[in-house]
Amino acid sequence: MKILVINAGSSSLKFQVIDMDNEKVIASGICEEIGAKSNFKFKVPGRETYETPAPMPTLHQHHAPHAPHADRLLILFTGWGMDDRQTAHLADDSHDIWTVSDYTTPVQLPPIPTHYRSCTLVAWSLGVWAAAEAADTLPANLSAAIAVNGTLTPIDDLDGIPPAIFSGTADNWLIPRARQRFLLRMTGSPQAADAFPPPQRTPLDQQRELQAIAQRASAAPRRRNPFSCAIVATHDRIFPPDAQRHAWSQHPETRLLTLPDAPHAPFADFSSWSDFLHLANHA
Repeated sequence: MKILVINAGSSSLKFQVIDMDNEKVIASGICEEIGAKSNFKFKVPGRETYETPAPMPTLHQHHAPHAPHADRLLILFTGWGMDDRQTAHLADDSHDIWTVSDYTTPVQLPPIPTHYRSCTLVAWSLGVWAAAEAADTLPANLSAAIAVNGTLTPIDDLDGIPPAIFSGTADNWLIPRARQRFLLRMTGSPQAADAFPPPQRTPLDQQRELQAIAQRASAAPRRRNPFSCAIVATHDRIFPPDAQRHAWSQHPETRLLTLPDAPHAPFADFSSWSDFLHLANHA
């Protein structure tokens, strides 16, 4: 008989395979720094240890600060290279929040706890494409699904970011001046760039994520559209607004809203998720 023993921690997972007949460990391994660099090591006694990077999507779970038993869930697919810090100020008692980030590998959501009576999807920027990629694991009964400044075809001359610009961003990402220029374009002004909460991600980690997205987005067929609403910021300098409008015009099932004078990263102008969802639901 062989037994698999797993020890799961907050940021690592260890395992052993034990041959109970001989009471010997015949294989063991560990995945470390889950949610960050994520390295996987595997060893068979008497053989060389196998080690490889194993990046994984990150899921941050936040309960409503003053309502520990909130019965509504908001799933946020954040932008490429981001984490949960850019929308932390929106937390209120209306929803528990799951923030999904890092699309180096495809996202598969865990089962949604049954005590939530409603579930809302918000996806921003390249998170729009990532949410569509994960559509098979999204809840079937979403109360709303909102795309913010993104499209289902993110690398496209007509319906997304022009391929030359996309590849140039990835190629130059390790250059500090290139990153600062991107931040300014994303936030809309030097003041907004200074106030933007920086993600706890390394430039190399972000570059690898963008390269992985480029590879999958270019090779994959068009995804099923899970979105009931798409918001387009008129001052978006990352995803061209005209390309967004053209892309969503091909999906009459998705209601199109305009966010006047807003940049690609629009969340600083909202005080809470209730405030943001009110706009999406009542505009």
